[in-house]
Amino acid sequence: MDGLNENAGLIILIVAVILVAILGVVVWLLFDMRKRVAVQRLKFIGQFSADPDTRRMVANITVSNRSLTDITITELGLRNGKVNFNYTDVYKKENRLSKDARVVVGQRDAIRFTLAAEDLVKTLIQNANGKVVLKSVSVYAMDSTGIAYIGKVPDVKKLLGELAKNGIDYLPPAFDVQNVAQPAPAAKPAASAQPAYSDAFSKKVEEVSAAKDKTNKV
Repeated sequence: MDGLNENAGLIILIVAVILVAILGVVVWLLFDMRKRVAVQRLKFIGQFSADPDTRRMVANITVSNRSLTDITITELGLRNGKVNFNYTDVYKKENRLSKDARVVVGQRDAIRFTLAAEDLVKTLIQNANGKVVLKSVSVYAMDSTGIAYIGKVPDVKKLLGELAKNGIDYLPPAFDVQNVAQPAPAAKPAASAQPAYSDAFSKKVEEVSAAKDKTNKV
Protein backbone atom coordinates (compact mmCIF):
# COMPACT_ATOMS: atom_id res chain seq x y z
CA MET A 1 0.00 0.00 0.00
CA ASP A 2 2.81 2.35 0.85
CA GLY A 3 4.26 1.73 -2.64
CA LEU A 4 0.94 2.58 -4.25
CA ASN A 5 0.61 5.72 -2.21
CA GLU A 6 4.09 6.81 -3.16
CA ASN A 7 3.47 6.25 -6.92
CA ALA A 8 -0.15 7.43 -7.00
CA GLY A 9 0.71 10.48 -9.06
CA LEU A 10 2.54 8.43 -11.69
CA ILE A 11 -0.27 5.87 -11.87
CA ILE A 12 -2.88 8.60 -12.34
CA LEU A 13 -0.77 10.15 -15.10
CA ILE A 14 -0.43 6.81 -16.92
CA VAL A 15 -4.19 6.12 -16.68
CA ALA A 16 -4.96 9.64 -17.93
CA VAL A 17 -2.67 9.18 -20.95
CA ILE A 18 -4.32 5.85 -21.78
CA LEU A 19 -7.81 7.36 -21.51
CA VAL A 20 -6.85 10.30 -23.75
CA ALA A 21 -5.40 7.89 -26.32
CA ILE A 22 -8.59 5.79 -26.29
CA LEU A 23 -10.73 8.93 -26.64
CA GLY A 24 -8.58 10.07 -29.61
CA VAL A 25 -9.04 6.72 -31.36
CA VAL A 26 -12.82 6.84 -30.80
CA VAL A 27 -13.07 10.38 -32.19
CA TRP A 28 -10.97 9.41 -35.24
CA LEU A 29 -13.20 6.39 -35.88
CA LEU A 30 -16.33 8.55 -35.66
CA PHE A 31 -14.98 11.12 -38.12
CA ASP A 32 -13.82 8.37 -40.48
CA MET A 33 -17.25 6.72 -40.35
CA ARG A 34 -18.95 10.05 -40.99
CA LYS A 35 -16.69 10.69 -43.96
CA ARG A 36 -17.47 7.28 -45.42
CA VAL A 37 -21.21 7.23 -44.73
CA ALA A 38 -22.49 10.79 -44.57
CA VAL A 39 -20.24 12.46 -47.14
CA GLN A 40 -20.99 11.48 -50.72
CA ARG A 41 -17.96 11.68 -52.96
CA LEU A 42 -17.68 10.98 -56.67
CA LYS A 43 -14.44 10.49 -58.55
CA PHE A 44 -14.13 10.93 -62.32
CA ILE A 45 -11.73 9.29 -64.74
CA GLY A 46 -11.62 10.17 -68.42
CA GLN A 47 -9.48 8.25 -70.92
CA PHE A 48 -9.41 8.18 -74.68
CA SER A 49 -8.65 5.21 -76.87
CA ALA A 50 -9.00 4.01 -80.45
CA ASP A 51 -10.70 0.89 -81.73
CA PRO A 52 -7.94 -1.30 -83.26
CA ASP A 53 -10.17 -2.29 -86.19
CA THR A 54 -12.13 0.85 -87.06
CA ARG A 55 -9.47 3.34 -85.82
CA ARG A 56 -12.29 5.42 -84.36
CA MET A 57 -11.27 7.48 -81.31
CA VAL A 58 -13.56 7.49 -78.27
CA ALA A 59 -13.52 8.84 -74.71
CA ASN A 60 -14.26 6.42 -71.89
CA ILE A 61 -15.77 8.13 -68.85
CA THR A 62 -15.89 6.44 -65.42
CA VAL A 63 -17.83 7.83 -62.46
CA SER A 64 -17.02 6.02 -59.21
CA ASN A 65 -18.80 6.34 -55.88
CA ARG A 66 -16.34 6.19 -52.99
CA SER A 67 -18.96 6.54 -50.24
CA LEU A 68 -21.03 3.88 -48.49
CA THR A 69 -24.36 5.21 -49.78
CA ASP A 70 -25.97 5.11 -53.22
CA ILE A 71 -25.96 8.33 -55.22
CA THR A 72 -28.75 9.17 -57.68
CA ILE A 73 -27.55 11.29 -60.60
CA THR A 74 -30.01 13.56 -62.38
CA GLU A 75 -27.55 15.07 -64.88
CA LEU A 76 -24.24 13.83 -66.26
CA GLY A 77 -22.03 15.46 -68.84
CA LEU A 78 -18.91 17.40 -69.84
CA ARG A 79 -18.02 20.98 -69.03
CA ASN A 80 -15.94 23.20 -71.33
CA GLY A 81 -14.95 26.14 -69.17
CA LYS A 82 -18.24 27.22 -67.59
CA VAL A 83 -20.47 25.76 -70.29
CA ASN A 84 -22.17 22.44 -69.47
CA PHE A 85 -23.01 19.82 -72.11
CA ASN A 86 -25.54 17.29 -70.89
CA TYR A 87 -24.82 13.69 -72.00
CA THR A 88 -27.27 11.96 -69.65
CA ASP A 89 -29.35 10.69 -72.58
CA VAL A 90 -26.20 9.29 -74.23
CA TYR A 91 -25.46 7.29 -71.07
CA LYS A 92 -29.05 6.02 -70.85
CA LYS A 93 -29.11 5.05 -74.51
CA GLU A 94 -25.80 3.19 -74.24
CA ASN A 95 -27.04 1.29 -71.19
CA ARG A 96 -30.51 0.69 -72.66
CA LEU A 97 -32.32 2.76 -70.05
CA SER A 98 -35.53 4.66 -70.66
CA LYS A 99 -35.45 8.45 -70.64
CA ASP A 100 -37.34 8.46 -67.32
CA ALA A 101 -35.03 5.91 -65.68
CA ARG A 102 -32.91 6.97 -62.71
CA VAL A 103 -29.13 6.85 -62.93
CA VAL A 104 -27.83 5.40 -59.67
CA VAL A 105 -24.19 4.87 -58.70
CA GLY A 106 -24.15 2.18 -56.04
CA GLN A 107 -21.98 2.34 -52.94
CA ARG A 108 -18.37 1.49 -53.69
CA ASP A 109 -19.36 1.03 -57.32
CA ALA A 110 -18.94 2.87 -60.62
CA ILE A 111 -20.77 3.58 -63.87
CA ARG A 112 -19.11 3.93 -67.27
CA PHE A 113 -20.05 5.24 -70.68
CA THR A 114 -18.36 6.02 -73.96
CA LEU A 115 -18.47 9.21 -76.01
CA ALA A 116 -17.66 8.84 -79.68
CA ALA A 117 -15.77 11.59 -81.49
CA GLU A 118 -19.04 12.69 -83.09
CA ASP A 119 -20.43 13.34 -79.60
CA LEU A 120 -17.26 14.86 -78.19
CA VAL A 121 -16.93 17.39 -80.98
CA LYS A 122 -20.21 18.94 -79.85
CA THR A 123 -18.40 20.09 -76.72
CA LEU A 124 -16.11 22.32 -78.78
CA ILE A 125 -17.24 25.93 -78.92
CA GLN A 126 -16.69 28.56 -81.57
CA ASN A 127 -17.06 32.17 -80.54
CA ALA A 128 -18.55 34.90 -82.71
CA ASN A 129 -15.21 35.29 -84.51
CA GLY A 130 -15.08 31.61 -85.45
CA LYS A 131 -12.26 30.85 -83.02
CA VAL A 132 -12.41 27.54 -81.14
CA VAL A 133 -12.68 27.92 -77.38
CA LEU A 134 -11.27 25.02 -75.37
CA LYS A 135 -10.76 25.80 -71.70
CA SER A 136 -10.58 23.39 -68.77
CA VAL A 137 -12.51 20.20 -69.59
CA SER A 138 -14.28 18.43 -66.74
CA VAL A 139 -16.84 15.72 -66.13
CA TYR A 140 -19.71 16.89 -63.96
CA ALA A 141 -22.57 15.13 -62.22
CA MET A 142 -25.61 16.60 -60.45
CA ASP A 143 -27.18 14.44 -57.76
CA SER A 144 -30.81 14.32 -56.64
CA THR A 145 -30.15 16.82 -53.84
CA GLY A 146 -28.77 19.42 -56.24
CA ILE A 147 -25.11 18.98 -55.30
CA ALA A 148 -22.70 19.22 -58.24
CA TYR A 149 -19.57 17.09 -58.45
CA ILE A 150 -16.82 18.10 -60.87
CA GLY A 151 -13.57 16.42 -61.88
CA LYS A 152 -11.03 17.41 -64.54
CA VAL A 153 -10.23 14.95 -67.32
CA PRO A 154 -7.00 16.06 -69.04
CA ASP A 155 -6.91 13.09 -71.43
CA VAL A 156 -10.33 13.99 -72.81
CA LYS A 157 -9.19 17.60 -73.20
CA LYS A 158 -6.19 16.36 -75.20
CA LEU A 159 -8.49 14.42 -77.53
CA LEU A 160 -10.74 17.46 -77.93
CA GLY A 161 -7.67 19.51 -78.81
CA GLU A 162 -6.86 17.04 -81.60
CA LEU A 163 -10.43 17.23 -82.88
CA ALA A 164 -10.30 21.02 -82.79
CA LYS A 165 -7.17 21.01 -84.96
CA ASN A 166 -8.15 18.27 -87.37
CA GLY A 167 -11.95 18.17 -87.39
CA ILE A 168 -12.68 21.87 -87.45
CA ASP A 169 -15.04 21.63 -90.44
CA TYR A 170 -17.39 19.46 -88.41
CA LEU A 171 -17.93 21.80 -85.48
CA PRO A 172 -21.48 22.81 -84.54
CA PRO A 173 -22.75 26.27 -85.57
CA ALA A 174 -20.81 29.12 -84.00
CA PHE A 175 -22.13 31.04 -81.02
CA ASP A 176 -20.77 33.73 -78.76
CA VAL A 177 -19.58 32.14 -75.49
CA GLN A 178 -19.95 35.53 -73.80
CA ASN A 179 -23.68 35.30 -74.39
CA VAL A 180 -24.46 31.61 -74.57
CA ALA A 181 -28.14 32.19 -73.94
CA GLN A 182 -28.46 33.68 -77.42
CA PRO A 183 -26.68 31.44 -79.94
CA ALA A 184 -26.07 32.77 -83.40
CA PRO A 185 -28.65 31.44 -85.87
CA ALA A 186 -27.41 28.54 -87.97
CA ALA A 187 -28.07 28.35 -91.67
CA LYS A 188 -30.86 25.99 -92.66
CA PRO A 189 -29.44 22.83 -94.25
CA ALA A 190 -30.42 21.89 -97.76
CA ALA A 191 -32.91 19.09 -98.21
CA SER A 192 -30.21 16.72 -99.41
CA ALA A 193 -27.64 17.72 -96.79
CA GLN A 194 -25.78 14.99 -94.93
CA PRO A 195 -25.97 14.69 -91.10
CA ALA A 196 -23.72 17.08 -89.17
CA TYR A 197 -21.38 14.22 -88.27
CA SER A 198 -21.18 12.12 -91.41
CA ASP A 199 -18.80 9.47 -92.63
CA ALA A 200 -16.50 12.25 -93.75
CA PHE A 201 -15.81 13.00 -90.09
CA SER A 202 -14.98 9.37 -89.39
CA LYS A 203 -12.60 9.41 -92.36
CA LYS A 204 -10.92 12.51 -90.95
CA VAL A 205 -10.49 10.83 -87.56
CA GLU A 206 -8.97 7.76 -89.23
CA GLU A 207 -6.50 9.99 -91.08
CA VAL A 208 -5.44 11.63 -87.80
CA SER A 209 -4.97 8.22 -86.13
CA ALA A 210 -2.96 6.92 -89.08
CA ALA A 211 -0.71 9.98 -88.97
CA LYS A 212 -0.11 9.43 -85.24
CA ASP A 213 0.80 5.77 -85.81
CA LYS A 214 3.28 6.74 -88.53
CA THR A 215 4.89 9.35 -86.25
CA ASN A 216 5.21 6.86 -83.36
CA LYS A 217 6.88 4.28 -85.60
CA VAL A 218 9.45 6.80 -86.74
